[in-house]
Parts: sequence; structure tokens; C-alpha cells
Amino acid sequence: MTTNSKILEKIKKCLALAGSSNPHEAETAWRQARKLMEAHKLEMLDVQASEVNTTSSYAGKRPPVWLLSLAQACAKAFSCSLITRSSVHGSQVVFIGTGNASEFCEYAFTVLQTQLKFARTGYVATLSRCKLATKRRRGEIFAENWVSAVYSTVARFAQVDPETTALIEAYFQKNLSEISTYKLEPKKVTNKDRSAAYAGYKAGQSAKLHRAMGQDQRMGISHG
Repeated sequence: MTTNSKILEKIKKCLALAGSSNPHEAETAWRQARKLMEAHKLEMLDVQASEVNTTSSYAGKRPPVWLLSLAQACAKAFSCSLITRSSVHGSQVVFIGTGNASEFCEYAFTVLQTQLKFARTGYVATLSRCKLATKRRRGEIFAENWVSAVYSTVARFAQVDPETTALIEAYFQKNLSEISTYKLEPKKVTNKDRSAAYAGYKAGQSAKLHRAMGQDQRMGISHG
């Protein structure tokens, strides 16, 4: 643990005591917290941002829309935010959350990605009398709609925690204030592609996420 981290932990303990029902104890703790922040040039934003953790996962050199959409679905399921990072070595999806949420996201992303790749390979193998380019296109459409089904499932049980949202916003203000955003553009589905879209959505409905009830519980994922 770095010196700065140790100081932040001391400040957080003081702030916790500042909520004491004992007026004298609360005031003393608040003064100590302020004293530590002033001495180390820290703000409340630093304290809030320190509650946030990140976990990253490799996404390839040019991640397809379906892969980034899957990462978004996992982030939504566990009240996290998502960013991507690119370098000469490839891209990463980074899950940003509190407690163990970012780890749950990374685990879900890895398992669901494996399931999706298996389902997509199986679907493409059923295509006959198609050019290679057509197979690739329909495989992408299958995958995008598989993720859409998972996202629809996630949306039904995803929870919004105002406190978690505030902490993540503090993290962004402190560390990612100038980050840019962009909109994912899925492939346009033509009449000839509708069977691929339907097959993908139907297959994706069998992928299930089970949200952990507590921070120390491992999230379970099943496919059936």
C-alpha cells in the first residue's frame, strides 16, 4: 500500500467516525479528517475516487461491436462503468466499479464471451452456399443479436445505486475528465440477414447471469 493510500484509509476511518452519534467524537473525527486532507493536499473527491476499483480484459486489436456491447452489458449488470484503452499491443475493456463489482464484470465478460464465440461458430457452420464474406457478416449479426438478448435480460435486474454512481463519477472527474465517448454502430440487418439476427437473439436468451447478493459472493453464470 502506498503512502497516499494509507493516508486515504486514515481519512476514511475518520469520516466514518464523524457519523458517530456522540457529538464530541464526531467533531473530533471530522477535524482530524480535515487536518489530514489539508496536510496532504487531498480533497473529498480524492477520498471518493479511492473507493473505486478497475479491472481490465484484453479485447483484441480491433474489437468488434458485439464484443464491446457484451462488455457494456456486463458493466450494466454490476453497476459499473466501462471505458476502452488502445495501444500498439491492442485494446482493453476496463470495468470501473466499487467493491468487487469490477472483478465480477471481468469474470462475466470472459465466460459469456466464450459462450458467444462457441454459439457463433456453431451457427456459421450451418450456413451453406454462402460466400465467405456473407458468412462473416451473418456471423457478426448473429453475435450482435446474441448480445442484445443478454442485454435485455440484464436490464431487468440491473440496479442503480446513487452512492455507487456518485463514487464512480468522482473517479471519472479525478482520473478521466477528458475521456471521449462514441456510439457503437451495429451492422444494418437486411431481409436476407433476418434469420441470422433471429437465431442470434434466440440463442442469447439461453445465457443467464446471476447477480451476487453480497460483495463477497462469487457471481454465478450458467448457460442452458
